[in-house]
Amino acid sequence: MSIFGITGVRLNDTGRVVSAAIIQIDPKTKKPIGPVRELDAPDLASMVVSGDLLYGIFDMDGQTVLGPKFRHAVYAGGAESIEFEEDVPGKRLGDLVLMI
Repeated sequence: MSIFGITGVRLNDTGRVVSAAIIQIDPKTKKPIGPVRELDAPDLASMVVSGDLLYGIFDMDGQTVLGPKFRHAVYAGGAESIEFEEDVPGKRLGDLVLMI
């Protein structure tokens, strides 16, 4: 099991995650390990299913703040992605949107 932070997401027209910018986090120091990379939704879903922990990473008032944990999601037609386990005020998927 590894821990990853998601710093940005690309959403489709219905607000579902289609890809995300992700970085591994050292569980002891809480510091990033390695480069940020972008993964597609099915790959992110597979990570969660295999036991990896994915959390939103937010910039709030100049500080990096851990947000809600992501869970595996399966939608109509069998499409797999990730979504937040819970709604937290001020920490929404829309706040993580990657700029193109």
